[in-house]
Amino acid sequence: MIENERRVRRSNVPTVALQCLLEAQKSRASLDAISIADKDGFLVASASSASFDCEVLAAVAPNVASGGHGIDSYNRETVSVVPFEVSGQTLYVAMRGGDRSMYSLVAKLGAEGAKRILS
Repeated sequence: MIENERRVRRSNVPTVALQCLLEAQKSRASLDAISIADKDGFLVASASSASFDCEVLAAVAPNVASGGHGIDSYNRETVSVVPFEVSGQTLYVAMRGGDRSMYSLVAKLGAEGAKRILS
């Protein structure tokens, strides 16, 4: 029996696989931007509309996740950040725009996919 693959795009290259994962989650919730950031706010991977700066989104992610303020229009009111662990390192899924009711699901799927890809 042939299993039906749900992913349209896939890659064995981690950076490309993360890009595909985030593009799918961006589409799922009509997000303006989604990023994965490390504990220092450096961009690991992202997907966005052309007008959104994912490096800024990544940079504010650790601060917003810990209850702090972001900068300019990248703040707790406009950005949702969810921390997750991969191999003992804290990473963050940061999202902006789109359907906020989907943020929890998108963060869960993004974190699970990133763990799978990066482990």
